[in-house]
Amino acid sequence: MARIHTLITMGILILAVGAVVTALPASASEVGRYEAIQLDATSIFVLDTREGHCWVVNATPSAPSMIYTGQVRPAKKMGETIKPPKEKTD
Repeated sequence: MARIHTLITMGILILAVGAVVTALPASASEVGRYEAIQLDATSIFVLDTREGHCWVVNATPSAPSMIYTGQVRPAKKMGETIKPPKEKTD
């Protein structure tokens, strides 16, 4: 029974990632642009490797959700501390 639940959950996760990719512009469907990492049994982390946008997709059958978690940028060198951007003051 637990194996069936796991397979169903994985199917929902795959559908959720597919929904993220198909909701994006045509240029976004490039091979390797999006990377997905399974966080736990029902959640995956999705990274746009070109623009740095991140999402967490929660595929629980009772309350599926997709949360935008922000944008990252690559460091210029290994070990660099990346400071948050300065807030605009008008």
